[in-house]
Amino acid sequence: MCAPREPQAVLIRDLADGAFHSGTDLARALGLPRSTLRATLARLAGYGLVLETRRGIGYRLSRPLDLLHPEDVRRHYLVGSTRRDADIECAGAVGSTSSLLLAHAEAAGERVQCLLAEHQSAGRGRRGRRWVTPYAGGIALSVMRRFALGPGALGTLSLVAGVAAVEVLEALGIPGLGLKWPNDLVHREHTAAPLRKLGGLLVEVRGEPRGPCVAVIGIGVNVDFGSVRDGSIDQPWCDLRGLGADLVPGTRSRIAGELLAALEAACEAFVRDGARDYLARWPAHDVLAGREVLIDRAGGQVPARALGIDADGALRVDVAGREQRVHAGEVSIRPRS
Repeated sequence: MCAPREPQAVLIRDLADGAFHSGTDLARALGLPRSTLRATLARLAGYGLVLETRRGIGYRLSRPLDLLHPEDVRRHYLVGSTRRDADIECAGAVGSTSSLLLAHAEAAGERVQCLLAEHQSAGRGRRGRRWVTPYAGGIALSVMRRFALGPGALGTLSLVAGVAAVEVLEALGIPGLGLKWPNDLVHREHTAAPLRKLGGLLVEVRGEPRGPCVAVIGIGVNVDFGSVRDGSIDQPWCDLRGLGADLVPGTRSRIAGELLAALEAACEAFVRDGARDYLARWPAHDVLAGREVLIDRAGGQVPARALGIDADGALRVDVAGREQRVHAGEVSIRPRS
């Protein structure tokens, strides 16, 4: 289990079973006076947790939590990966798993570094968007890996990672999952239904133009957002529980391990063969191809029809009868209503 490093993490570990615990027992476990315990309990709301209090009985969380167990994550990782030297670490509450790994990018060796977090308060998406994950409500992980290639050669890596991730989630048996170019994991009930965000990816690269370089692949997946209904998410979204996934205890560790293994396999294939195989699998998951879209540019929005991606991972669009290429970082694509 993620090693607790602060009183809140110890409290959450003790309350994770969803049962009532007396204030006396909790205070004793923390070595805190009851007055300090109450202040510590109050901070749990900042992690997206709902605490119930019953006089004379104690405290409990509104729902049990499926906490990550590093040994289980590694076990599932090793089932699907031939690489045995990856360092896998779990953290409690962090700002951003990718930011923490990038802070050590210059000292990165040959070992793959994997960091997972129970709660992420400043996860980063494209164009500076933030994504907050309630404690134990999602999967927030980042992988740091060294490449002999230069940063310019990794332009399609996010698409490769997206295909690897969606194929892991599709194995849960949930229909309607797909990829929204360039880096969103989405769900759509039927062709006319709006897209709802299930997760996202972001690849950040550090290094010299001709290499070598270090890439950090960050992935967030909504698993069970529970009581998040306060408007803190400003776009249509969904989670695995709401989509009918069987979330038995240990599911988050299993999915996390399988995602790490799929990412490692994708990176190995990318180094060996390039992005060709994964880009060939992209159309099977593409939710934009054939749809009318809006391209957000500095000068305004341009209506177009998405045509799929090209061999370089750019989005092909038809604008007023003329085909154009849209590259990640230039624009944001939004389906038209």
